[in-house]
Amino acid sequence: MKNIQKTFVAIIVCLTITSCGYRKPQKDAHPNIKYFPEYNTSDKSISLKQLSDINEDVQSIILTQNKMYVFSYVSSEENQFSADSLLITIYNSLTDFKKYYYKIDNDHNLTFYEVKMKDKDIYTNYYKFLYPNYKAVALDSNEINTLAKNSFITPIDEKNDLDYFDAVVTGNKECGGKFSIPLVCQYHLSYYKIKLDGDSVMFKVDSRENQHYDLRSFNSFGKQCIFSDLGLYKNGKIFIFSSKADFKSK
Repeated sequence: MKNIQKTFVAIIVCLTITSCGYRKPQKDAHPNIKYFPEYNTSDKSISLKQLSDINEDVQSIILTQNKMYVFSYVSSEENQFSADSLLITIYNSLTDFKKYYYKIDNDHNLTFYEVKMKDKDIYTNYYKFLYPNYKAVALDSNEINTLAKNSFITPIDEKNDLDYFDAVVTGNKECGGKFSIPLVCQYHLSYYKIKLDGDSVMFKVDSRENQHYDLRSFNSFGKQCIFSDLGLYKNGKIFIFSSKADFKSK
């Protein structure tokens, strides 16, 4: 009788875990492919540089016809939870840019939440940054109420240049659930490739906490760029692939 009960319990547990997302961990399907920002390519002239500064936590990127606007939190401790300033960087090219720093106010209204742009002025939740010197000015109540009704240039969307070609589950973790039924979330290894000057550049990312787990590709100044969300403590970095060393290190 006890054996029957144990078997019944084991079946229930197994069904519960399986139904809630558990999958048997797999080995790395492509162990020779490197982890981003390292990469595999047969073209030795291809290079990858980090465009954003080390202490930047990039939040949004807006592209216009001839400029790139990058909005970041910055901290001397390189930790997003202790960010004390905002940074707007306006790129005219990869080597020609200007930075504007703003101290975060005590009420934390001065943030880069839902960044938008109208003409050459930049808007966020409670502030606008006015061209040409991008002075930060608090929005009045009427401006806040009509903000959603205006036409804006919005941050970049993901493009399809990044080819997601494979993935494996490498582990499971309990991530909550209702009525005492556990929900299981997987860790993944995801594999990508991107075409660059006729060559395929490949790399992989790990979805584990504090690892690379979100990539978006875009093109700026004729170069293939990647916006990488690196995890809990080090977010928002911009990397640029190039087949030539055509911009200098800052």
